[in-house]
Amino acid sequence: MKRTIADIFRIIVSTLQDEEQRKVYMILHSAIYQIPHDTEIAGLFEQDRIRLHNAFYEALVLAQSKGEVGANKDLHMLRGIYIMQSMRWLK
Repeated sequence: MKRTIADIFRIIVSTLQDEEQRKVYMILHSAIYQIPHDTEIAGLFEQDRIRLHNAFYEALVLAQSKGEVGANKDLHMLRGIYIMQSMRWLK
């Protein structure tokens, strides 16, 4: 499971190295700036944010059940760290 999470971050980084994908990212980035002004866009991004958070949390739960993440680790905190780190790569 750790490998899967690491692969996700590698995909994010490699995507930003592709010129066509960078253009797509810039379009999405522009849409993000419209969120405060457009409730439809805000709703779409909120749904996607929830889906992403849930997916990371489920991956961490599975990793913890396999012993890849310590039993004493706060999975909600780890999820937030992973997501924030991935967002740093996108800037």
